[in-house]
Amino acid sequence: MKRPYIILNNCDNTPGCPVIEACPKDIFYYDYDIKKLLLNENKCIECGICVRECEHDAVRLIDSNLDKKQEEDQYGMALANRIKDHYGIEPVSIANNNQIKEVDEFKNDNNILLFVYGSWLAESYIGYSFLIEMLSELKEEIEALEVYKIDLRNVDIELSGLPAYVTIQNGKVINKYIGIKNPMYFLPTIINDY
Repeated sequence: MKRPYIILNNCDNTPGCPVIEACPKDIFYYDYDIKKLLLNENKCIECGICVRECEHDAVRLIDSNLDKKQEEDQYGMALANRIKDHYGIEPVSIANNNQIKEVDEFKNDNNILLFVYGSWLAESYIGYSFLIEMLSELKEEIEALEVYKIDLRNVDIELSGLPAYVTIQNGKVINKYIGIKNPMYFLPTIINDY
């Protein structure tokens, strides 16, 4: 089965994108909070209208999960590399880095820090790289802390943007932090949550 994907560095992210109206299954929508074209739950009928309607060659239909993950990672790293000098950090691959466990769902344990990312977003890759920097200190400071990464498509938590750092205690979300966070300032904030 095919799924539509948006190549973010091609997309002009305008609210009046013709792809939104053209899709017969309402898969595409514009998020006014983060000013980006996004995807609803996949109900693709593989008609290809979105590919034809996109004026910027920013929409593709991709076949397998393996191809999808590889392509998302490739674009994510390419985007993150463009802005790495601004943040002074080498971006880390979300898909291929195993320091933080990837989950499809998470158990409601005591202390969880959940990193929620979106496909192909440079911000997610830079944010993940910052989290890698903080990881050892976080685990030293917070007892029994579990840190997971999860794709936005697999999480049932309302978020206003990405990346998101969600702090969970005893199965309840106690805080949500949206966007890239500098470890120097963010680490004390996270520690304070727990």
